[in-house]
Amino acid sequence: MLGREEYWNVGYPMFGALVNFAAGIVLAMAVYALWRRTRIWRLGSSVDNLEPWSERLKAFSKYLLDDVLLHRKLIRHEHYPGVMHLFIFWGFLILLVATVLTGLEFYASRHLGWTMPTVSYVVQTGFMWDAGGLLATVGLVMAAYRRYVIRPSRIPTKFNAGVVIALLLLLILTGYLVEGMRIGATELNSSSALYNPEDSVWSPIGWGVAKMLIWFGGTPAVLETLHLVFWWIHAIMFLSGFAYMAVRFGRLTHIVISPLHILLRQRDLPVTPEDAASFESERIADLPDMTWRQLLSLDACTNCGRCEDQCPVRADGSSLSPRRVVQHMKRFMLERAPVLLGTSEGEVPPPPKRTTIESIGGESALMSCTMCAACVAICPVSINQMALIAGVRSGLSSGS
Repeated sequence: MLGREEYWNVGYPMFGALVNFAAGIVLAMAVYALWRRTRIWRLGSSVDNLEPWSERLKAFSKYLLDDVLLHRKLIRHEHYPGVMHLFIFWGFLILLVATVLTGLEFYASRHLGWTMPTVSYVVQTGFMWDAGGLLATVGLVMAAYRRYVIRPSRIPTKFNAGVVIALLLLLILTGYLVEGMRIGATELNSSSALYNPEDSVWSPIGWGVAKMLIWFGGTPAVLETLHLVFWWIHAIMFLSGFAYMAVRFGRLTHIVISPLHILLRQRDLPVTPEDAASFESERIADLPDMTWRQLLSLDACTNCGRCEDQCPVRADGSSLSPRRVVQHMKRFMLERAPVLLGTSEGEVPPPPKRTTIESIGGESALMSCTMCAACVAICPVSINQMALIAGVRSGLSSGS
């Protein structure tokens, strides 16, 4: 491939295949983690309003266009976090597409003898790669500034969030370093068979890194050595990040879980006070009292806090927080699920160590909820917080 050779300086098939094998293991870990989570969701009762699928898929397609690709709902309600998330989303989407595309080009040529049409656009792909990384970097810096400098009260400052932001920024940084070292040792090296200074400028950030390294005295031999070291650092960080996500089933899983919840969501959500006036919910005292869809919604929550900002009772000084209700119910789910899953069929499971009311934080805050449905209307992933609140409150009235 003119100007760039996949696995250049790394070694293929041995080391390239090793990375691919490790990637397969990490992917299997992620699939296994998702399967384990479905066991928890299946502790909930069934729902009978999934059909017709044609209408559900049509609504989901509209959601993908409006709220995923264009981020209309997020940007409409809050410009800064909406644009921030848009940059992160599109930046990493571009990086993903470019990475998959170059991989397909390499394997199609290497193992099938095919030359994909996209090979002719390798220069444009390099530009997209750099542009995507820059877009994601801006979004991540905005996220760090918002979380640790602006510090909105609704956003909990958690160590895990900082780990995710730092890991993603380091992935992009090491990616640019690897690209710059490759360009410096090949496309800007007149003795290299891959010498191509005209096209190298179309990867502007990598080109800039290469020029800087050469200015600091980096010879082709030094750049090759550094490239190999940082290539492995980048690969290990990438694989470790996905393994971390699979093991913890943490923040980044919303990439999969939130769209899944949108696809399977309750379609007649109460989003106005008029809707809420006729709303009824089943009593919630334990996980089987909830539907599998409600348990799924607990994992779909991104902990963004928009529901908390929109809550009129919260604005009047109440300690009620729809966000905390969802997060505390998720904690209850994770504490209770192993007990229920570990109970043999036919046996009666022991009662929860804490009631749902105690898990959420007490009775007074829940009873202050006016059932206005503002939290449901604003939620970007269509969680029905009101149903959770009403269900736990029903347990109070029944004396459980």
